[in-house]
Amino acid sequence: MSDVEARSRRSEMRGSEKKVRVTIPRSDLGAQNTFEVDRTDPMLLLDLLLAIQRRHDPSLAFRYSCRVAMCNMCGVHVDGGNVLACRVPLEAGRDEIRVEPMQGATVVRDLIVETDQFVDEWVQDVDRWSQ
Repeated sequence: MSDVEARSRRSEMRGSEKKVRVTIPRSDLGAQNTFEVDRTDPMLLLDLLLAIQRRHDPSLAFRYSCRVAMCNMCGVHVDGGNVLACRVPLEAGRDEIRVEPMQGATVVRDLIVETDQFVDEWVQDVDRWSQ
């Protein structure tokens, strides 16, 4: 394939890039934002949130730390359940998703919830494991 053909093919692929529509409630009562995000395959929910924060709205607030499901900081509510954003892949072909703050916890801002109860449990688990 020539350089011209390769550039043309990349240009065509960019024109047909897959996007996912992400709706997120915001801290302001009743406010929500919807973002059209370029998707990659594979893509974790955390990757999607980071793409929004980096390319669309740097004010979007959410927590994450370890990226390997040890810290439990990236908890959000999706599809009727609380999940860890670093563990949940965005299914192939999915073009719309609503991400909400984790239910059962007090919302601090956007997707950030009060985590004292989770941290306390984690510390207790670490203490038991280290003995």
